Amino acid sequence: MAAKRILPRGKWRLCISHDVDHLKHYFNFNLVKFWGVSFAELLYRQRGLNSFFDIIGNSFNEKNDSWNQTELLASINRKYKIPATFFFCVKKGRGVDYNLKEVKNAISKLKDFEIGIHGQEYQNIVGIEEERDLMSEILEKKPEGIRIHYLKWAPQTVDLIERAGYFYDSTEYSEELKQPYFMDNGLIEIPIHIMDTYLFSPFYKNFTLEQAKKHTTNLIAKAKRDGKILHVLFHLRHLAPEFQRQREFYLWLLELAKSDKKCEKISCGQIAKRLS
Repeated sequence: MAAKRILPRGKWRLCISHDVDHLKHYFNFNLVKFWGVSFAELLYRQRGLNSFFDIIGNSFNEKNDSWNQTELLASINRKYKIPATFFFCVKKGRGVDYNLKEVKNAISKLKDFEIGIHGQEYQNIVGIEEERDLMSEILEKKPEGIRIHYLKWAPQTVDLIERAGYFYDSTEYSEELKQPYFMDNGLIEIPIHIMDTYLFSPFYKNFTLEQAKKHTTNLIAKAKRDGKILHVLFHLRHLAPEFQRQREFYLWLLELAKSDKKCEKISCGQIAKRLS
């Protein structure tokens, strides 16, 4: 079904969502992978030598774990009146090692934000429904939205998600500013337009901070001109000091949205409800 126009020209909406892939350092392959990515950033001159050594040191600091930015990110979102949506995994796998107790503790600090599933399973209904039920126990209600971890997808995924009773999905990635729309089976899809990982990873765009700002400013201009939504995905741990470009980009974006009277903030769930 065709995308529905939501806003008049001259106005735009900012939607922000957060994938929660980590809640602390875990001594596994994923940590070694992070060291490798950081070393690649050092080689590309996107990270200084002191910053690289800080990363290695912080990896062994369990008392003040920089990977857990839940409370700080929540406080910043509240300050800027951002109705963000947080997507949590309820099963381990593919670099995710936190448990249900940690999920419950983190969610308890996010009472005024929407919570969705960061799905590990996307190819069979049993696994998808199991994840839904685990999150339902934590939230004491069924989660309305889902985003598959690593943006995985299969031909049957859309029907399995709909069968599991989800209201919307937000797995599709579109730099063309594709707007929220109804899929053929009635499931609402809310595409992502900007993702911090794609902007700054040395294996994707590897942008400088200024290049990321320019890219985003261009998309905002298009959104404003056409009366569209801009959906930005920012990973929770990227607010940590060792992710300087990501952190400064996010704070810049929030300041920009705050000062733009044409900007309205909206969550994934609010988008879905307005379309339904």
